[in-house]
Amino acid sequence: MRGPRGHRIDRSDVGALFDNLIALGARGSVGTVEEGGEDAQASRVLEVIGDAGAAVAGVHRYRLRLATDSLFPQRVQSFATSGRPIETVDFEAVELDVELPDHLFRA
Repeated sequence: MRGPRGHRIDRSDVGALFDNLIALGARGSVGTVEEGGEDAQASRVLEVIGDAGAAVAGVHRYRLRLATDSLFPQRVQSFATSGRPIETVDFEAVELDVELPDHLFRA
């Protein structure tokens, strides 16, 4: 299954996002843009920018806001080499470390 922008359902998770961030950062730069907040909403904004013409999965630059306590993304924006926005994904009401019942892992 592919979405209108070519995203595959089996590559649409946070792990795939981090794989893309690492690959693009290896071909460019990673830097902190801003940090803020001292409460549960504390976050760090990073930019991952590919070198001239470099792109991973069609993305040349990512701007992402990470929660400082977990480093889990709160918002991810992606941009093409032209600077045109591709998409923005907000991760709202995400629960981390949810305990799953054992029966989910039995055949």
